[in-house]
Amino acid sequence: MSSGTTHLRSWVVGTAAAALFGAMALTNTPAEATGNVSDLFELDGNPTASSTVTGDDWSTLVGSSAVGTAPGFVAKTSMPIADSDSPTDTSYYTGGGSKDVRDVSDWQHSPGDVAPDKDEILNAFAAAYKTGAATDTNRDLILFFGADRFANSGDSQMGFWFFRSEVSLNSNGTFNGVHTAKAAASGTTPAHGGDILVLSDFSGGGRVSTINVYEWVGGKNPLTHIDSGSGSVDCEDSTHNTNVCAIENSTNNVDTAWSYTPKAGTANKYPTGSFLEGGINVSQLVSGGDECFASFLAETRSSTSTTAQLKDFALGRFPICAPTTSLTASPTAANPVVVLKGGSATLSFSEENDGDLPLTSPSVTTDNTSCTPSYVSGNTDADDPAVLDPDETFLYQCTLTNIQSDVTVVATGHGTDFRNKDVTYCTTATATQVCDTDERASAGVDVIAPSTTLSSTAAAANPLTIHANESSVLSFYETNDGTGGTAAQLGLTPASISTDNADCSPTYVSGDTANANVLDVGETWLFQCTITPTSAGTVTVVATGHGTLMGHDVTYCATAGLTATQVCDPDERTSVSVTVINPSTSLTKTASAFVTYTYTETNDAGDGGYLSPPTAGSRDSFVTDDNCTGVSYQSGDTAHAGYLDDGETWTFTCTKTIAGPTAAAGVTNVATGHGIDATGSDVTYCTTATAGKFCDTDERDSVTVIINHN
Repeated sequence: MSSGTTHLRSWVVGTAAAALFGAMALTNTPAEATGNVSDLFELDGNPTASSTVTGDDWSTLVGSSAVGTAPGFVAKTSMPIADSDSPTDTSYYTGGGSKDVRDVSDWQHSPGDVAPDKDEILNAFAAAYKTGAATDTNRDLILFFGADRFANSGDSQMGFWFFRSEVSLNSNGTFNGVHTAKAAASGTTPAHGGDILVLSDFSGGGRVSTINVYEWVGGKNPLTHIDSGSGSVDCEDSTHNTNVCAIENSTNNVDTAWSYTPKAGTANKYPTGSFLEGGINVSQLVSGGDECFASFLAETRSSTSTTAQLKDFALGRFPICAPTTSLTASPTAANPVVVLKGGSATLSFSEENDGDLPLTSPSVTTDNTSCTPSYVSGNTDADDPAVLDPDETFLYQCTLTNIQSDVTVVATGHGTDFRNKDVTYCTTATATQVCDTDERASAGVDVIAPSTTLSSTAAAANPLTIHANESSVLSFYETNDGTGGTAAQLGLTPASISTDNADCSPTYVSGDTANANVLDVGETWLFQCTITPTSAGTVTVVATGHGTLMGHDVTYCATAGLTATQVCDPDERTSVSVTVINPSTSLTKTASAFVTYTYTETNDAGDGGYLSPPTAGSRDSFVTDDNCTGVSYQSGDTAHAGYLDDGETWTFTCTKTIAGPTAAAGVTNVATGHGIDATGSDVTYCTTATAGKFCDTDERDSVTVIINHN
C-alpha cells in the first residue's frame, strides 16, 4: 500500500469530554464497537485531509474552534501545539531527573536549548475518537498522536505521554503534576488505568521502525510494557497491528497543514522523515482501566532507552472525559424566590454528573452557615448517595427560616475522583483539587416587607357632631407603603376595611389608579361608611385594614411578626369618633318687683317718756325686718336728737327687689319696732313679757305684695 493511500471508516459522533467528571470504565469483556486503528483517521504520512474520502485528518482540526467533522470525534489538543525552534522555543528538559522512568514532579525545564536539531520538536498534536454508535454499550477509544521536527538528519526517539491528570509548567523550572498509576477497584473507588507512554522513532528514511506502548504502574519499575498484539506497526502495511501503528512521511516535500519551516528545505513542506503520526486503541490495550486523559506531551531523546535523559518537549491540554459535573440552583440568583419578611425558603441544588467517571462522597457546600444542603434524592442504582454515577443528578436542599433581608447563597459542588482529588469549583488546580467552573451556582431569595397604613383625619367624620338619629359619613384611608422586591410583588388584592361597629361597613370610593383591583405601592384608597346613632354620647368606630398578599392577610394583630396566615402590621388600625347630642329644655317664667317699704315708728304713750334706740346712737335700729335688710332712718327726729320723744314719729325705708313665684302668690314683709324705755326694757312686739322686754302688740305690722303669674 503506498503512502498516498488513506484508510477511513465512518464514525458515530461521540461526546467531547472537556468538562469535569466522568469516564467510561473498561472491562475485560470484548467491546461491542471495535475498529482497526487506521480505519478511523487518515494515518497516511501527511496531515492533509483527502478531498475524495469522507473523514478527518490533522488539517481538519487546525484552529482553536475547529472540531472533527467525522462522526466519533471526542477531543483534541490545541491544534497544533507549536514548539518552535530556538530562540523562540523556551521549553526544554533539563536536569538528571528528567527521564521517562521518573515521576513528573522530578522533571525540570529550562529555556536553554539542549536538543540536537533532529530532536527539536516544532509542532505536536493529538486527537481522540470513539468507534461505533453513541448508543453502543462499549465503544473503543482511539488516541491519535503526532509531531514534526526541525531537522531530519538522523534517527530520533519520539515519546508521546497521555496523562490522566493535569500536567503544566511552573515558573520556577519544575513541572506541576504527578503520574497517575494504574490501580484496582477499592471500595467505592473504581479501577483506573495509569498514564500511557507511546514510543516510536523517526527512522531517518523509513516509514516507521518501532512502536511500543507502556503504562505507568508506579513503584520501583514504574513503566510496564503493554503487549500490543501481532502484526506490523506500520500503518501503511495492509496487515498492520489493528491496535497500534505509526507512520512518517517517506516522501519529500509533503504539504503541511500549519506554518512550518525546516532547517533545510522549503517552508511549509515536510522533508522526508520530518512528520510522524500514529494511533493506539486504548480500550483494547489497557484492560480494566478508564479512558480519561487530561494532558498530552510529545518528547524526544537521543537514546532509545527509557532511562535516557529527555531533550525537547511540547505540552498541552488533552481533555478526554476529565471529571465533569454541573451544579445548578433553584431558585437562581437571577430569578430569586420571593418570600415575606420573616418567612422561610427551601433552596435546591442539583449536582449532575455529566461526564463518564463516577465520583465518590458527593456533596454541596455553601457560603451561608444557615444553609447546609442535605441529600434528598437522585440515586438510581444499588449505590448509596456516596457515589454519583455518570448521568445521575443528586438533589440537595436546605431551608432558611426567619429571613429578614435579601439572601444570595453561593453553593459549591464536590466529588472525589479516582485520584482522590476533589472535583470542585476553583481557578487553579492543585494537588488535591480538579477545577470545574460548572461546580458553582447561586440561589437567591428576595424578601418583601408588606406594609400598609390605615389612617383617618380629624375631619374623617362628616359631620363630627350630630343629633341622635342623624347620619355622619366616616372616611378611612388605606396606603400601601411596603418595601423590598418589586412594586408588582407588593400589590395587595383585595384591599378592604373592617370595623367593630355593625352599622359601619366601609366600601371602596376612590384611589385605584394603576392596576385594577390591586392596592399598588404608593396608592391610597378611600373607604367610607355611614352611621346613624340613635342615642346621645360619643360613638368611636375602630377600623382595621386588610390586604391579601401571597396567601397572607396583611392586617393588624396583637403580636407582631409573621404567622401562617397573617402579616402583622401595627399601622393597620385607626379610629374615628362622632359626638352625638340630644338637646332637651324647659321654659319657666317668673316675675319680680321693685318694692320700697316705708316704716313709721311713733311714740304715742303720752306720758312724756322717750325711747332710746335699741342700738345706742343708731336711729336705724328702731325697726327690723325679716324680708328687707338695710332699713334706714329718713326723718322725724325734731326735738331730742337721737331719741324718739313722746309724740314724735320717725320714718324709715327699705328698698327690695322681690322675685315672683311660679304661680300667683304674695310676698309678705313683716316689720317689728323696738325702743328702750327709761327702765331699760325693750318696748317691742311680744305676747309674753320676759325680763328686759316690755310687750307692745302695736309694735308689729306687715305688708303683702302680690305678683301674678299668667
